[in-house]
Amino acid sequence: MVLDTIVVSVPKCWDDSDDDVRTAQELVRTLLKYRQEAYQEEKDNALLMGEGASASLVLALRILEDYKLRGLLRRSRKIERTDGNGHIKWAKTVSRKTPIVTETSVFFPEVVTSHTLSDHEEPICRVHAQVVSECVRGIGWLMGIESGPRIQGPLMTSGEMIATLNREAVRTFSRRESNLISLMLGYLMGSRNTSGSVPVAFGTDSFHLVWEHACAVAFDNDITLFSRVLPQPVWRLNASVKGRVYDKQVRQIPDSLTVFGSTFMVLDAKYYDVGVTLPGWPDIVKQLYYRDSIERELDAKPDLDSGLGIKRMCNAFLVPGACGTDIVYLGRAEVEGLVDGYGWGAVETWSLDVRRCLAYYCADRKASAWVRAVSSRSWPRH
Repeated sequence: MVLDTIVVSVPKCWDDSDDDVRTAQELVRTLLKYRQEAYQEEKDNALLMGEGASASLVLALRILEDYKLRGLLRRSRKIERTDGNGHIKWAKTVSRKTPIVTETSVFFPEVVTSHTLSDHEEPICRVHAQVVSECVRGIGWLMGIESGPRIQGPLMTSGEMIATLNREAVRTFSRRESNLISLMLGYLMGSRNTSGSVPVAFGTDSFHLVWEHACAVAFDNDITLFSRVLPQPVWRLNASVKGRVYDKQVRQIPDSLTVFGSTFMVLDAKYYDVGVTLPGWPDIVKQLYYRDSIERELDAKPDLDSGLGIKRMCNAFLVPGACGTDIVYLGRAEVEGLVDGYGWGAVETWSLDVRRCLAYYCADRKASAWVRAVSSRSWPRH
């Protein structure tokens, strides 16, 4: 974003550009979800985490995300004063104040009153409403928010809002309020220090990781299977070189493991545009070895084997496909002469509608029809 110009960079194979607003909204929703669950992967990615000039944009998105989910901050507290407006508290007036007694009556020159402070009178609620309103005017459309909250009373300056948030930060015991105070302070202070002509961005330069997360959700990745069925390579160093040779820990980590009925599925999400390139030899070898080592582990552990009831194996690459194409079988990779019988088998390749896959991801939904389709191309265990 630069001033009033917004540039949207779409994922590979995303060729449906009829509705640019919808496209931008869907990508923002995807990236916000990914940001929440992949901090360690993206800790150095300033575009996603909101560092430097882009901080205010990312903070505004997170403020609006909270507002869309939970609405404005609400506070309700009673203020007791002497001779204030509100309901008279007679019990406290009698116990605390000195009356004037006459021959005919008892008169209290001072009374204790109680007044419930409304949301728009609470300082932190006023700041929240004003900040949300400002964010909605700027980028609310990216979150599908058409209008902001109604502001009651005079607007506060940026300095007044920052001072209010700093005071409230040491008073609140609410986790949501604490989180919002941090977000709003960062947003306000960043807005004061950033010129509108400075380019700001939200995104990731590692979208292949987003694709891996999306496919894992769509195909119901079962993380418990990794430790149960996947043997790991280890270094066995000669005693004479221990302490002098770097003892590296190596791991084999497939993208997704799923059991569908009696079929064990080993899936690799590859962020390739297959019109340009296909997975290469290292990708193929890893998939073949995953399948072989898992079968050997099941054979070596009869209790685990009988518990899972695995009769067939499925090995597949999952690549992005054009919008509106659903799921398409593209073909297979195999080692000639080592497919059937006790061979290595093959790695099937499927393309998935990139837009729909990201929608499954945002909704945390399993793509049951896709799982059935991919599992249909499987083979009996050795």
